[in-house]
Amino acid sequence: MKIRVGFIFCLLVLTVVMGRAQTSVALSTYEAELGGVYAGQDMVPYYMVSNRHGVLPPEGGAAYIRGMVDFQFASHSFSFKTGLDIVGFSSSSQDYYKHYGYLQQLYAEVAWKKWYLLVGAREDKPFLVNDKLSSGNMMWSGNARPVPQIRIGTADFVSVPGTKGWVNLYLDLAYGRLSDGDYNRNFCSLMDVEKEKRTFHIVNDTWMHRKNLFVRTKKEAPVVFTAGLEHIAQFGGTVDGKKCDVSAKDCLKVLLGKRNNGRYEYSHLASMDFRADINCRIGTLSAYTQLFMDEVSQFGSFRQNGTDGLWGVEWIGRERSLLNGVVLEYLKTTSQGGPVYANEKSKYNGKEYHYYACTYYNDQHYGAWSHYGMACGTPLLKSPIYNKDHFPGFTATLVKAVHLGLKGEICDGMVGYRMLVSYRKSWGEPLYLLPRSVENVSALLECQYRIKKGWTFVGTAALDSGSLYGENRGVSLAVRKCGLLFKKK
Repeated sequence: MKIRVGFIFCLLVLTVVMGRAQTSVALSTYEAELGGVYAGQDMVPYYMVSNRHGVLPPEGGAAYIRGMVDFQFASHSFSFKTGLDIVGFSSSSQDYYKHYGYLQQLYAEVAWKKWYLLVGAREDKPFLVNDKLSSGNMMWSGNARPVPQIRIGTADFVSVPGTKGWVNLYLDLAYGRLSDGDYNRNFCSLMDVEKEKRTFHIVNDTWMHRKNLFVRTKKEAPVVFTAGLEHIAQFGGTVDGKKCDVSAKDCLKVLLGKRNNGRYEYSHLASMDFRADINCRIGTLSAYTQLFMDEVSQFGSFRQNGTDGLWGVEWIGRERSLLNGVVLEYLKTTSQGGPVYANEKSKYNGKEYHYYACTYYNDQHYGAWSHYGMACGTPLLKSPIYNKDHFPGFTATLVKAVHLGLKGEICDGMVGYRMLVSYRKSWGEPLYLLPRSVENVSALLECQYRIKKGWTFVGTAALDSGSLYGENRGVSLAVRKCGLLFKKK
C-alpha cells in the first residue's frame, strides 16, 4: 500500500494553518542502533528474533544498522505525527537475506481529540499482554514485520457519556496489504515439490482486515476489568497465480465476518480477551486470558475450543528494584479442529458436503497467518520460516507451553535486565500428526547499560535445547543512541 505524497502534504499544510491559530508544539526525535548477532549453529536462538517485529532473520549470524526519525506536532485538540525507520544488514543465511536492507516503518498519523487516522506501516504494541515480558498476543504479537495499512480508531479508551468514567471504550479497524510476495516466491522456490505431501499455496499481495473492540472500567479504581474482541481476516490477493479482485463489497463482508463471496474464500481469526488489574501502592497485579476461536462454517461463525488460548498473570512494580516485573503464562492449542468439508456426495442422504481443512494459523486457501515467514500471532507456534524443507505453512500448532518473563533495574536505573524462559511440547498439526511429540526449552538473558545523553549498550545471550528448534546458542551486542533533533513551541 503506497502512502500518497499529496495526502501527507495536505496534512502538513493543515498543521501549519492550525498552528497559527493556537498554541502549538513541534518536535523531532531520532534513534540509531548498530549491532551484531553471532550464532554458533545454523539457527539464531528463538528469543533473539521473536517479538521483535521481524527485524532480523532467524537463520545465521548478522550485522545490522538501524536508523529511525520522527516528527510530531500538537496543537490543542489536533496532532500530527510521521516516522521513518530503515534497517540494513548483512547475513550469513539464505541467499535472499544477504546484503539486505528494507524499510521497516513509514507512516503518517493525524489525530483529532480521541480519534486518529494512520496511513502506512508502523510497529504496534500488542493488546492485553506485556510487549517486553509476554510470550506474545495470539492475534498480533509484534513478531512479524509491520503491514502497510489504513487504520482508524480511538487513540485511547474513551469514556462513555453518562457513566462518570466507569465505562470506557476502545475501538479501531484497519485495512492493509501484506507485502511479502517476493519472499514467499523465493522461499517456496527452494522446496522439493515432488516430495511434499501436504497441500500448499503460493500467496501474494493478500489484503488484511483487522479490528479490535474493548470495554474497560475506570482506570483509577482499585480493581479494573477489561474485556474485548480481536478479529483478523485475509482476502483478495493472488493465490497460485490466480488473482482475486477486491471490491468495496468484499471489504464490507470481511468487516461483518462473512466467509465466502461466491468467487473465493475469506479467512478469519478471532479471540475473546479478558483482563483484571488490581492496583495497589507498590504495583499492579493482573490476570488475563485470550481465548482463541475457531471457524466452524463457511458463513463465518466461530466457537471457542475448550480451554484453548493464552492464560497469564503479571506483576509490575511502581518502583525501580532488582525485580519489578514478572509474567507467567500458559498456552494451550490442543483442542483445535478447524472446519472440515469435502467435495463428495454422501451415500446416506444424497447431500453434498464440502470438506475444508483449517487449523490455527493455517488456512486452506490463504495458507499461513504470517508475514515474511514470521508468525503474526504468538511465536510459540513455530513460524514457517523455521521449516528446513521450505514448506510455507505452520507444522507444529498443537502445543502446550509455559513461559516466564522477569525484569528489574539496579544502580538507579542505569543497569537493567530482562530474562525469558519457555518450555513447549508439540504434537504437530491436527491433519499431520508427528510420529512422536517434540519438546523445546528456550531462554534469554538481556542486560542494558544506560548512560547519559541517550546512550544504551545492550548485551544478550540465548539458547535453545530440544528437537523442535535444535541445539542453538547465540550472543548479540548492540549500541543505541536516541535524542531530540529539535523542539519548538
